[in-house]
Amino acid sequence: MESYARSVPVVMYHHVSPSPGELSITPEHFESQMRWLARNGYVTLTADEFACFLHGGAMPEKSILLTFDDGYLDNYVHAHPCLARYGLNAIMFLVTGRVHDGPARSFLSRAASAERSHAECERLVQIGQADDVTVRWSEIDVMRAAGTFEFHSHTHSHRRWGQLCTDPDSKIHRIRTDIETSKRILTEKMGGHQSICAGQKAITTMTISMLPEWLGSSTSTQRATLNATFRVATRARFIAWRITARMESG
Repeated sequence: MESYARSVPVVMYHHVSPSPGELSITPEHFESQMRWLARNGYVTLTADEFACFLHGGAMPEKSILLTFDDGYLDNYVHAHPCLARYGLNAIMFLVTGRVHDGPARSFLSRAASAERSHAECERLVQIGQADDVTVRWSEIDVMRAAGTFEFHSHTHSHRRWGQLCTDPDSKIHRIRTDIETSKRILTEKMGGHQSICAGQKAITTMTISMLPEWLGSSTSTQRATLNATFRVATRARFIAWRITARMESG
């Protein structure tokens, strides 16, 4: 008799990099986690499958959702080939204002960029060098074609409007513009319908309330499902729900 999941863990990553840090996991450790998942029969869900599960759909008992924030280049260098090796897939939430055009980078150039710390990555972003540490649209195309990643919004600017704006109306306007800009760019670059937005902790509540508008016209059922998806995903990711302690490198 087949068993179905009663809950689905949501795992959050930022960096897969040799550079140490709170938001980083080494390529070797990431490899051990993916190998453990594959050997133990886990199924990595897509965003649509996760939304379906939250709406009552049946998913395999050993289901899990893997997410990556911000779209760092090291995700392409280290996580992408590892996921491909084990037949797994994940979601990458892009900050669209950081993603540039240009050819997919060679191994040597991308490997050097993938060893930067989170602090160094953010410093380069602030001085206008986001392309040095962020995936490009051409690299996104490679990952989409391989089936290792699907891509959704982590806003356009990554600004913390909850801290930058004191006026509630201005805050809502800036959040709305940020999300709508991200949606437009993702739709133009990749086509289709972008159905998930992962917000920052400071704007979670307002972003949840805006999701139906961000998605355009939708039924009440669709709204309930997608709002639930956002609530669960952000709550799990901001608590930094990790499965490391339950995994063995063997």
